[in-house]
Amino acid sequence: MGAYEYDSSVATFSLTVDTLGGGTVTKNPDKPSYLWGEEVILTASDGPDWIFDGWGGDASGMVNPLRVTIYKNTHITASFWLDAWTINTSVVPAGSGSVSLSPDQPTYHYGDEVSLTATPNPGYSFLSWTGDESGTQNPITVTIDGNLVINANFTRDEYSLAVSVTPEGKGSVTISPSKPIYYYGDQVTLTATAISGWWFTNWSGDFSGVSNPLILTITGNTHISVNFSDQVKIYLPLITR
Repeated sequence: MGAYEYDSSVATFSLTVDTLGGGTVTKNPDKPSYLWGEEVILTASDGPDWIFDGWGGDASGMVNPLRVTIYKNTHITASFWLDAWTINTSVVPAGSGSVSLSPDQPTYHYGDEVSLTATPNPGYSFLSWTGDESGTQNPITVTIDGNLVINANFTRDEYSLAVSVTPEGKGSVTISPSKPIYYYGDQVTLTATAISGWWFTNWSGDFSGVSNPLILTITGNTHISVNFSDQVKIYLPLITR
């Protein structure tokens, strides 16, 4: 048999190749038309962050390169799937801490492993992960299989304030505001008042000094002692000859 003829002319056929996604396809030979029975090799190449996912239309399967024998006008589609995923993190409540990623990249590929570390701000403690991850382990390692949304949850630390009087019963301290618990950065005013015949001398414990009242900033569990004395200091003038 000779070449296929139509109306006494050699028949030629088209080969159209489309792509779905971010890849490319080369034809060898690459011509506007082909003869009946001619063989063409199609090679699919991945694009940045895209992976070949098979042939469609007048071809099927995953074989790459693909040998196509032309018997008619032919339309083939090469599909690619996106392999660029993101990790979006958030902190709950806002301003309570931060999350660091290692490696820290705009996008990741399927199967990449990423370490996430939650770091609390002063006055907070890490509580748990929610979203596409869960648990209390910190740091955690995630394996990329799609876009991820992960929340780091923190809890606000509670601190105590204990005040004692030395000697006992020789004075008192007013606390403003007086609360069962305090938070990091709270300001508290302590005012020492001695009984008759006694005098305030100083503060000791987690703070020292002689200012009265005392304005205290809470940064942790705090214990302060207020000290009183019944001794009177007499200052004599210095006499020189």
